[in-house]
Amino acid sequence: MAAFDLDDTLIVANTGSKWARSATSWKWWDASVPTRLKQLYKDGYLVVIISNQGNISLKDNPKALQKDSPSLTNLKNQLTTIVQQLDFPVHFYGATGQDRHRKPRAGMWDEVLNDYDLQQEGMVDLINSFYVGDAAGREKTDKRKKDHSSSDR
Repeated sequence: MAAFDLDDTLIVANTGSKWARSATSWKWWDASVPTRLKQLYKDGYLVVIISNQGNISLKDNPKALQKDSPSLTNLKNQLTTIVQQLDFPVHFYGATGQDRHRKPRAGMWDEVLNDYDLQQEGMVDLINSFYVGDAAGREKTDKRKKDHSSSDR
């Protein structure tokens, strides 16, 4: 499994804002990202995006879900554009609440394992699997800013 955070890992805002706010207000973190992700897929990796999306509220009220919030619409549009550019199956898991799914908790990982029937020990090659994120809780150095959190640790 090759798992990635979304914001500031696979994509960055191209508008001067911290976060991409529309389907077109982002760019790849680096031009090599799509090619590298495609190669991972060709090499047999399940490519997964695991992202905290606290700005999106999915309420338990079914009537509230009849109309997407602007933030949810934006995320759906971004993901549609990303998947179209990659042109291979990419799986997205987004934590919208402060619950067991929010990174660094393991809820989204558990969901991936359940969705792909990978719960039994040995079904995922943990030695060759990896997760890439931008928030490891690193302190500021001469070469980079302090991480905004440790949620990807």
